[in-house]
Amino acid sequence: MITRREMYQDASELLKLVSMYPGMTEWQASGFFPGKEEKVPAILEHLSRQKRVRENAAGGWIPWEGPEGTDPALLKAVWVLLDFRDELEYHSAGEYPVQILFFARGEVYEIITVQEGQEILMNRLFSDRKKEQKESCRRIVLVDDPAQIERISIPGAAGYCTVNGEQVTYYQDAEEGE
Repeated sequence: MITRREMYQDASELLKLVSMYPGMTEWQASGFFPGKEEKVPAILEHLSRQKRVRENAAGGWIPWEGPEGTDPALLKAVWVLLDFRDELEYHSAGEYPVQILFFARGEVYEIITVQEGQEILMNRLFSDRKKEQKESCRRIVLVDDPAQIERISIPGAAGYCTVNGEQVTYYQDAEEGE
């Protein structure tokens, strides 16, 4: 049986998730609560009645007074993050170009989205950073199409992935060799 305290903790955590990742679906939100998935719809409804969150036109959950629009790239990155849910120590929305920053397995990871046509821009952005930073984190590069991988050169790339619906497919650059 769930206690009132646990329910409030779960509601607080869910509110924090919706604030960090606006537009996340109920299905995504449920992924952060293993073993309690069936409680998430009721908690979202409770938060909605309290005017803390609301469902947007696309069916995602956003803060009550937040903007209606959502970032599709961020929502794809949430699916990648959920693949690490059993090992997560901490996670947070990042700042451009990082969609999500998280700690897992004692390491720091960044989920970076490279949309079709942005390969050169991102390569230049990270070539400038290479001088400042000694691969202190592992990067998961989220691409629209696997064909982009050969055009991307981002230091610290642990792997690449695509997201189709809720399905995440991982790839590894042959040059990385890990």
